[in-house]
Amino acid sequence: MEKEKINKERIKMESNWKDEEEKQEKEEADEAGETEKSLINNIKNFTSSASKIYEVKDYTSATILYFKALFSILDLIVFRKKGFIPKDHSERFRILEKEFSEFYLIADKYFPIYQSSYTRSIEKEVCDEIKENVERIIEEQEIL
Repeated sequence: MEKEKINKERIKMESNWKDEEEKQEKEEADEAGETEKSLINNIKNFTSSASKIYEVKDYTSATILYFKALFSILDLIVFRKKGFIPKDHSERFRILEKEFSEFYLIADKYFPIYQSSYTRSIEKEVCDEIKENVERIIEEQEIL
């Protein structure tokens, strides 16, 4: 009799653990969905704003926004594959270099332009290069 009672308690506890695990998995999936939606929304906003600023020929500001879109795109790519967002540029670059070499080459090539945008003006041709890369990656990755 006592053994039966213990078995029933054990089964009840295991059932509760399973319910708790399922609940946690659902919450994590919901959170992941919200994170992805947020990144995609940022990409849309950055590219839309960049296009508007580009039209008024402020290529420096447009370039900065295209870079923000690029970083969000790269974060989305990492998030989809690894399940987390890099915490800063250094971590993003390390992950890209190790696991996403095609994107690392783009980020590494153009990052100095982003850094210089704080002190120098960006020419239209340079802005066009960044813009084209952002648009190409969005299309290739089927983001928008």
